[in-house]
Amino acid sequence: MKNKEDYLEYNPACLYTEKLEFKIFIMVSLLADNNLAYRGTLNDISRDLGYAGTADTRRNKRIKEAIERLLEADLIKVLKDKNIYTISLSSYAEKNVIRIARGTVKTIRETLMSERTGHDWSYTLKVLLYLYETDNTFVEGMNDRYYKEIAEALRITTKQVGVAIKQLEERFQAIITKKHYHFEEGKVIFRLPTTIQIQKQ
Repeated sequence: MKNKEDYLEYNPACLYTEKLEFKIFIMVSLLADNNLAYRGTLNDISRDLGYAGTADTRRNKRIKEAIERLLEADLIKVLKDKNIYTISLSSYAEKNVIRIARGTVKTIRETLMSERTGHDWSYTLKVLLYLYETDNTFVEGMNDRYYKEIAEALRITTKQVGVAIKQLEERFQAIITKKHYHFEEGKVIFRLPTTIQIQKQ
């Protein structure tokens, strides 16, 4: 049996945030299960989110605004000391969580960050988590109408949904039709019997 540390717990409210907010939330969540908080400057956050290059004033402004929106949504807590941000999950974000294998999240995030295909890793992860959260099955031949429903819910385009599903099926061999769940301490906890692995080239 896997330990708690083998899973990432996330509040599904994060799925309905904008791209940058979602990426920051996931970054913080990956630390939260080990009782850690994210600590760094806006430049550090930019780098750890996968943005290449030197410091970008406009990007840092967008990151700051995304942090503020997450605060307003009560999904994170922030302490600021000069230009250093310490970010952790809020009490609300730690409730009503869904549990997913940590390796699954890290594989999608780190693989797509390193490949720089032009398709942001957050879209693929968002679609996967949305299918878990809404109890949908991942089936071959999803039609455009279904893509549109997912896109509207997640604030992304139907094209991005299509690319994400193709990656999940072909690139990551995602299998999410065998989801198991049970109740634990008043929370619905989803346990995944499989983990995502990279296809051999």
